[in-house]
Amino acid sequence: MTITATHRQITIQGLKTHFMEVGNGKKPVIFLHGWGGSTTSFLALSEKLRLLRPDLKMILVDYPGFGLTELETDANWDTYRYGEWVYDFMTTLNLPQADFYIHSFGGRIITRLCEKHPNIVGKIVWTGSAGVKWPLSLRQKISVWLSRRIPKFKHRRLKRLQKFVVTKVFGARDWGNVDPHLKQTLSTVLNEADTRELLSGIENPSLLIWGAKDAITPLKSGRVFAEKLPNAELKVLKTGRHGIHHTHTAEIAEMVAQFI
Repeated sequence: MTITATHRQITIQGLKTHFMEVGNGKKPVIFLHGWGGSTTSFLALSEKLRLLRPDLKMILVDYPGFGLTELETDANWDTYRYGEWVYDFMTTLNLPQADFYIHSFGGRIITRLCEKHPNIVGKIVWTGSAGVKWPLSLRQKISVWLSRRIPKFKHRRLKRLQKFVVTKVFGARDWGNVDPHLKQTLSTVLNEADTRELLSGIENPSLLIWGAKDAITPLKSGRVFAEKLPNAELKVLKTGRHGIHHTHTAEIAEMVAQFI
């Protein structure tokens, strides 16, 4: 598939920020990736959407410390700070409102954005969203162990093994090595409180898309979102895991094209 994306760079909160634009439409849709992800996470999906909906402009942005966006030295961000950063990103681009496609960690950010700046958020597509906390499963404990220990190795083969184990065996395609400067941020985010009680205040039309086999943010989390969000519909992909935008790209593009 040939993907046509325009790379752009602006300064947000003093940080050089990288983002991509896909499509030449007028209606903005901002994509918020998961932890360890980047703008490239959504390239295939955004290209399919461009063909289905020429009226859309997909905006794929790298958070500070991810992809090609800078990070403060010794940064310790929480999800409120990320939410304010997204707000400033929209303000700089002169976007009074946008629809959102969020994945995993992006769910925590959009929750903060809706809490503090509800008027700038339109419709929301949630996929494998984080924010509902459960005791860690054995698979998740192993993934956490791998994320903390294997990145210490520098050998290329070990890094390839790490990627294979996490993406293929444990199904977390948006997982990545933690930059040393992000370790404190990761600790802060993981220790934040469950956000489920905030969901009842998010009245935006919401489409929830979940993989039935998601081992990172399990389907029971999707059901909590569906119960708590006042205006939400849940769609379940029976064979889907966590990175469903990679494995079920065409199906998701059709759903989003109809919903947005």
